[in-house]
Amino acid sequence: SLDGEKNAQPLRKVAVSDFYLSETEVTNNQFIAFLNAKKPGLNTLNEWINLNGRFGDEKCRINKLGENYSVEKGYENFPVIYVSWLGAIEYCKWREYRLPSEAEWEYAAGGGSENRTLWSTKNDEGELFNYAVFDNLRLAPVKSKIANKLGLYDMSGNVKEWCADQWHENYYNAPLDS
Repeated sequence: SLDGEKNAQPLRKVAVSDFYLSETEVTNNQFIAFLNAKKPGLNTLNEWINLNGRFGDEKCRINKLGENYSVEKGYENFPVIYVSWLGAIEYCKWREYRLPSEAEWEYAAGGGSENRTLWSTKNDEGELFNYAVFDNLRLAPVKSKIANKLGLYDMSGNVKEWCADQWHENYYNAPLDS
């Protein structure tokens, strides 16, 4: 549950207004559409994504040839990885989106219910939860598991996701609005 995390103390109620969230993580195909449209210079590209990123068997599957970007065959619908927070912000701006606040993300990850755990619902965890983040970093294509109660996929696992908020050691110094 959320109350067990030391860095999530003190517990407090947070209200979130209506918001939209993409039903899946951003895929490699979606991110290369952004890169191919923006044609970033090398310095900007390196601020947005680490094309050489690798950990264990997992690596960034986006390639650059000249000024064009492509995805390794078979990884088109996998979530994009090694994107920086700045790269996520710029992608969102390009799509006329925004990153969710931490409170919005927690609400969405919990399936929208009030009395919830962060990891969706425990009774169907095996079908919802994608263990890739914790299981030797083996990623899965988006929508590999069933959606949660809000119709969102992979909110519990697969890859870590960025939020708009800056991290704070405790809520005492965190911004009050989301």
